[in-house]
Amino acid sequence: MPAVCSRILLIALLMLASCAHMGSGSKEVSLRLDLAEAYIANRKPQLAMQELVAIADRAEGLKRYHFDLGLAYFALDQVDDARKAFARTVEIDPEYGEGWNNLGRVLEAQGKWEEAKAAYEKAIAILTYATPELAATNLARLLLRHGQADQAEAMARLAIRRNWLYTPAYLLLAQIQEGKGDLAAAQATLEEGLAANLNAVALKLALGENILRQGKTAEAKAQFHAIVKDHPGTPEAKVAQDYLDILPEGK
Repeated sequence: MPAVCSRILLIALLMLASCAHMGSGSKEVSLRLDLAEAYIANRKPQLAMQELVAIADRAEGLKRYHFDLGLAYFALDQVDDARKAFARTVEIDPEYGEGWNNLGRVLEAQGKWEEAKAAYEKAIAILTYATPELAATNLARLLLRHGQADQAEAMARLAIRRNWLYTPAYLLLAQIQEGKGDLAAAQATLEEGLAANLNAVALKLALGENILRQGKTAEAKAQFHAIVKDHPGTPEAKVAQDYLDILPEGK
């Protein structure tokens, strides 16, 4: 992803230079938005903000501009400015699901959990929203933090139904099930997730930990050994090795 974003940055910069020479205003706005998005993807929100400030007077009516502005503000910890930008995004286009999802994230960061919940629900309800599993998982986490485990479980299941390849939803559902003391159900969830995502190392680690909690030490060690072998250099492999270092030999 960083290499791809770097290529996008280079192309956009070259085109922007050409655009400035030719005096094409609308093309410049589009290219500066491309640049801003590439900078955001590369975790350079200050540079993104420079591009957005340069077109503020010409992009006021564009939802894309306000969405990118919200992302940049949020990355810079300017939470209330991010809230205003995302609110403007969905004011321009009330059917913009990702705008509602990110508005929910900002409201949640501000401790406005009821408003965040409503924003996530709006996102999920939009039939044209391409990634409703994001909002559903965010809402599930929010509900879980507020002690509503049953509702959180239902929302995590919804996220999986909307996108059966979405690993974070499986991890969250398993976490909820373990919190309820149902280790076997959590194991089944993690195995279902791995059937959909054979190389999802986060699911493999969670499954190993789940098996270990069930007292199946030998099976857990086999799982941890497989992670170390198949995914060297990953954070999950390091954790798996840590488990292997402290677990007793011969079990």
